[in-house]
Amino acid sequence: MKLARCLPFALFAASAAAQTPSLAPRIELAGDALVGLAAGDQSTPAIARGTTSTLVVWADRRVALASSGPESGQDIFGMRLDANGQRLDAVPFVIATLPGDDVQPRVAWNGTNWLVSWKSRAPGGSIYEQALVAARVSPAGAVLDAAPIVVLPYSFSDIGTTALASDGNNWVVVAQGTSAGSANLRAARVSPAGVVLDPTPVSLLPEGQLMTVELAHAGSSFLLVWSRYSSATDDDVVGRRFGSNLAWQDANPFVIGATSGPDLGARVGSNGAQFLVAWDRPLSIWREVGAARVSSAGQLLDTTPIAVCSLFAYGAGP
Repeated sequence: MKLARCLPFALFAASAAAQTPSLAPRIELAGDALVGLAAGDQSTPAIARGTTSTLVVWADRRVALASSGPESGQDIFGMRLDANGQRLDAVPFVIATLPGDDVQPRVAWNGTNWLVSWKSRAPGGSIYEQALVAARVSPAGAVLDAAPIVVLPYSFSDIGTTALASDGNNWVVVAQGTSAGSANLRAARVSPAGVVLDPTPVSLLPEGQLMTVELAHAGSSFLLVWSRYSSATDDDVVGRRFGSNLAWQDANPFVIGATSGPDLGARVGSNGAQFLVAWDRPLSIWREVGAARVSSAGQLLDTTPIAVCSLFAYGAGP
């Protein structure tokens, strides 16, 4: 009797073994609807306000198949917030889950949609094969570009600093490579339709030391800020404006912050009429976040920096 009971299972197993298995294509699971702490690391957040809501984006490791390696690295996620900082999305939504590492997102609003840019690496490729890619996101949180827009390809270089801003119509993306021959600071515009208007990027600054740049727009000018070494005062925060055609409006960079020690980690924002630049500056034995306003015409409005807050760790930054 025991043999009889086992026979149907044996026949089923033999039948299944005789068939060729049919496997569906492998997919990466993006998680479920459970609200809670996400698995893995969430890093390098960026934020931009829209008309009635704000988009926060970040690099996320929750869907990684392994803890490291270019085949299963980080992805780009986003979430919208209302004017009170409350979540409009119950759970974060996927902006990009490409194979390979997708890191260091930036985001900017052009009056209609957001553009999210990030550094991407081809799966299985060299660490020196990267591209700065982007995707548009609607006010409703819909990703408008199924395939990311390749804005600035770097075939033989890693990508260092990047920045992103909009003049209310087009977006401007800037990036600096890290290898000789590609370490100049380049810029390209992206139209509201997601078209790269400068397939041959415009070179803004020649090759030199690697830097961290930030970008914002006010009036009819973009303001690019960064720290530049000075033999007299160590690192200084400087700025230089260019127009929507990517042509310089200032013949040379102008100094925004210069103390006897290093002025580092500059950030820049805009209220549409003028800029506010904030940075990490020396203060006695500690440091502080200082800030200064810059007009859209390039005039430094605060020759004595505004003291924002004290820092108790070197390089903590604004």
